[in-house]
Amino acid sequence: MRYYLLQLFLVCLFTFSVWAGEETEDKEKPKLSAETFSGIKLRNIGPALMSGRIADIAIDSTQPNTWYVAVGSGNVWKTVNAGTTWKPIFEKYGYEPLETPSIEKLAVLSGKYGDEGEQLIFKILKRGTGIERAGKGLSEYKVSNFSDIVDFALRYDLTVPLCRVVAMYQNDITIPFKRYQVQPVWRGDRPQKGRYREFYQCDIDTIGSTSMLADAE
Repeated sequence: MRYYLLQLFLVCLFTFSVWAGEETEDKEKPKLSAETFSGIKLRNIGPALMSGRIADIAIDSTQPNTWYVAVGSGNVWKTVNAGTTWKPIFEKYGYEPLETPSIEKLAVLSGKYGDEGEQLIFKILKRGTGIERAGKGLSEYKVSNFSDIVDFALRYDLTVPLCRVVAMYQNDITIPFKRYQVQPVWRGDRPQKGRYREFYQCDIDTIGSTSMLADAE
């Protein structure tokens, strides 16, 4: 009997010691404060900020708590209390969000940007043409027509895709058609310092109105 009582006493003593140790560790843990994150800055990683899909951030120099944030999924958001609450800007004025595919037919993009722009379109090789075997057992590959190996390209800007959408759905959309779009575009050049082959554009357009008020808005 005395043996079992001794075992019970030792178990209770060990449990109390572990609990006391955990409580001490919790008390010693520092609380999070503004100083904890003071060394973390907004990081610009290519077209994204803070490694997320935020296209850009602008802070009002006269009102530091007023921020404007353009997000990759669309819209520009405004906060007047340093991020506590946010309100969308474009939808407030009746603009609808629009997203178009990253890939467009080369025929849609060609002839819209001038000679220099044509050279900067990111073209995509067709699959199954056999050109991928060049240098790997295939010593020669003849191309009679450029369209035989390329028929698609990455989106160069947001204006031409908008025109394609309007042309395709002209009987389904309401005129004037007000849309905003925030998406990445691509340029096949050799970017200088601070520039990228992929970057975001923010477009706001009104289709079907000749009023100068549309431009002013």
